[in-house]
Amino acid sequence: MHLQLFYLATSLFALATAQQRANPFTLPPGFMITAGEPTTISWDPTTQGTVSIRLRQGASSNLEEGIVIASNIDNSGRATITLPEDTTRNSDYALQIISDENPTTDVNYSGPFVVESENTVEPISTPASSEAVTNTTGSTTTMSTRPGSSTSTRSTGTSNPTSSARSSTSSAASSTTGAPAEPTISAPNSGAMSLKVHCLLLIALIGAPIAW
Repeated sequence: MHLQLFYLATSLFALATAQQRANPFTLPPGFMITAGEPTTISWDPTTQGTVSIRLRQGASSNLEEGIVIASNIDNSGRATITLPEDTTRNSDYALQIISDENPTTDVNYSGPFVVESENTVEPISTPASSEAVTNTTGSTTTMSTRPGSSTSTRSTGTSNPTSSARSSTSSAASSTTGAPAEPTISAPNSGAMSLKVHCLLLIALIGAPIAW
């Protein structure tokens, strides 16, 4: 409700100011346009010849160039216009009427009004994208940017020969150290065994008991 009252007051102020210029618009309070649908507009014709009508947008002190929606039409005080269907929905639009005979001096504007549209998104210009290439060598990562191409990321790993050799040696050492030790078995002394046999033979021959 407050927003509607604000636009109504703004429109009335703009209308009062425009009445002092050429070809003032006579649009009703709460005037609005639906994109893609024909709309009748009216003004008070005060100049001779033809006029052109342009749709503009923005702050009243800094309107965009806009688009021409009627060119070189009779200055009859009435016309039916149709805005493009892709016009963005907003509430800061205005109509500009220009005398084709005196386009620099005989110019007038309507108050701000709403354009209803299914298009609610302003077109966004897409800057040139960049290609990010990431190279990884060991523990060092470097990135380079190439303007003017799509964004992509590639990672390239480079193994370090020295690190690989150390890793292999360490693994081999770990395997050797961790293996269980095999038991060592000592062979009997063959000289001692021969001596015992000779003694037994001697005892058998002598027949005397000998203490061991």
